[in-house]
Amino acid sequence: MSEKWIDRSWKDILTENADDAILFFNPDLAEDRDYSLKPFLIPNELPAIDTDSDKGSRNSDVGLSVPLKTGEDQRIAFHIEQQHRDDKQFFAKRMFQSYYRMSDKLQMPVTSLAIFTGNIKPIDVYLASCYGTEIHFRYNIEDSRQKN
Repeated sequence: MSEKWIDRSWKDILTENADDAILFFNPDLAEDRDYSLKPFLIPNELPAIDTDSDKGSRNSDVGLSVPLKTGEDQRIAFHIEQQHRDDKQFFAKRMFQSYYRMSDKLQMPVTSLAIFTGNIKPIDVYLASCYGTEIHFRYNIEDSRQKN
């Protein structure tokens, strides 16, 4: 299977079955979701936010705007990235950058999910420090690799 096929398949699954994906990957979000309103794709937001990325190699980044029960205008963005290549030293940083850029641009809370499909061991945290300034960013992961 080609990498682009894997990326495209995940994006299609997640966007065509948004409610099922929310329920499966983030049950707490599903519980707080307002089902009288539909979630919708945040079209082309991630490429615009992530200007450093190669758009052709990151097809599977998905942003969904999800309405919450707490109010008609209260929504969150559900940010999903699929990872199958062994570039984990940069992946956690990319997760943080996408999260931050999305929350800043959209001005709404964001929850992030990384789906791992390759042979790499998943990681769920980005840590950085510089002379007393620290970032500790943890994101949700789903390890969908085949188990032996």
